[in-house]
Amino acid sequence: DDTLFIPSASILDDGVYSVTIVNSCSTITSNNATVTVRGILISAHPANVRNCLGEQAFFSVFASGRGTVTYQWRRNGTNIPNATNSVYFIPTISNLDTGTYTVLITDSCGLPISSQEATLTISNGPLLTSLSQSASICANNATTLSVFATGNGTVNFQWRKNGNNILG
Repeated sequence: DDTLFIPSASILDDGVYSVTIVNSCSTITSNNATVTVRGILISAHPANVRNCLGEQAFFSVFASGRGTVTYQWRRNGTNIPNATNSVYFIPTISNLDTGTYTVLITDSCGLPISSQEATLTISNGPLLTSLSQSASICANNATTLSVFATGNGTVNFQWRKNGNNILG
């Protein structure tokens, strides 16, 4: 065809284009035409974060584009004030911070693209659900103390006697 149509140009369409024209007598090649596409390419989207209450959390995005690139972080679809860098940092997470995070990235063409969603999940500390009652036993008899606890991830136990850790 005598026309090359690019229906939706992206940064990947950047390049130097030419055409070779052939007929029964000869072959000729056109001069080069450079196509420079302004747009954004996200090379790394934000990742999900799972941390404990009170810890820090951060999200980051790696994007490239021509001209000025700007960022606007969002939580649950709402802009976060002053969150306009490629990294969004929360120094001390609270339950209010849970949700879905995205970042809108805009270049000099003014057409924003959105990153993929990343979720902030807060893990809870262990929850004591049951502890056995105190015991009064005769010497040389056995007794058992037990506890039931739940929590995210691995839950470890350290028994103590009179405030001191019991080894093993």
